Amino acid sequence: MEPHPDDPILVEPSDWAKIFPLYYRILLLGCFGVWCWCLNLHGLRIAGIDARTILQGSTGPDDNFDCSACSPEAAPSSLERSRTATEGLPAHVPNWWCYLLVPEDIPNVKRFIILATGIVLIGILTLPFHILAYADRMRFFRALGRVLYPSLTAPVFFCDVIMADILTSFARVFSDSWASLCDLSALLLPGSGGDPQTPDRINFSFEQCGYSVFGPLVICLPYLLRFRQCINEALSSPAGPVRRRHLANAAKYASSFPVVLLSGYEKYLSWKTKDHDGDGTITPRDHILTLLSQLWLLSAIVNTLYSIYWDTAVDWNLGYTARGRTHCHPFLRPHIIFDNALYYAAIAINVLLRTTWTLKISPHLPIETLPLGGFTLEWLEVLRRWLWVYFRVEREWLDKKVPLTASTD
Repeated sequence: MEPHPDDPILVEPSDWAKIFPLYYRILLLGCFGVWCWCLNLHGLRIAGIDARTILQGSTGPDDNFDCSACSPEAAPSSLERSRTATEGLPAHVPNWWCYLLVPEDIPNVKRFIILATGIVLIGILTLPFHILAYADRMRFFRALGRVLYPSLTAPVFFCDVIMADILTSFARVFSDSWASLCDLSALLLPGSGGDPQTPDRINFSFEQCGYSVFGPLVICLPYLLRFRQCINEALSSPAGPVRRRHLANAAKYASSFPVVLLSGYEKYLSWKTKDHDGDGTITPRDHILTLLSQLWLLSAIVNTLYSIYWDTAVDWNLGYTARGRTHCHPFLRPHIIFDNALYYAAIAINVLLRTTWTLKISPHLPIETLPLGGFTLEWLEVLRRWLWVYFRVEREWLDKKVPLTASTD
């Protein structure tokens, strides 16, 4: 089911979206991401990994590999942070009820409720008082500032790499946020005669939010940030294997751009030509759409396989047996912290969810027409990133503590 330009607000195909609209799904996914990150810190501490030292970029020598150095008794503090960071979420429940009670024929009232929700959330995040996880909020904003800073000479810390990778998993959430903001612009932009319910304003909101080029560009932004980090690391590394590895990593993130942009252009072109369809005549635009589909499929296969390989063999240092390794765990490292079965399960889950995420970041695919389709894939991608963080930080910890396990890629 395609949205129609005469629909009063940003249209979604399923009835459940009227009960749990896009705006609130974005909020829930953000809170879910905070909980996943805090669970990462909790699990790493229990496993004996000093995540705090690794994420602070400490590279001081330490010859004693002691898993007891990070006390499991301190682990509950991470869950306490997650509770504090999301304790404002219940305050939005009455707001959501008000949204549901507003009739569909007065969409601007619904928009005002959403706008109020956003203002309250921004106010909580930027509150300049030492409450509501103030220290964690400030650390987050400082790290986000480093990730966004457009410099090719600034140092790249491991914590910034982790943050940028997490942002790539929220790429479609950012695109949904753009669509929400664009839809809310109907409250601000003048329509015919200044009437907020005029068709001109409604059509502007639909056309710009549903089929503009900005959605795909917003999806590309997190990958562009991570690409810039890889270039930074390559420029600051001496010529040799390390520089080549960073350049290869940059190429992996660059391979996401054709997937998103080709898909976005195909969606836009299909929408522009839908009014001329129906006579069965093959037009030049039909040939262009076919070519775009083929190019998208090729780029999606390359990006998916490249990402799966990099996650497994490079980020986790798993999935193959390097020369000289004589341990009894097939495709695993000589030094591991978690149970063997967890590594094999993680590899299989990562392969499956990498494939589904490629479908989600492709705007032209009608994933949203499935019940809970798009939201489910976004949720699964956050879970995949949560799993990825465990083994990525573990690999970094082992490389620092046990230099012989460092990857030779």
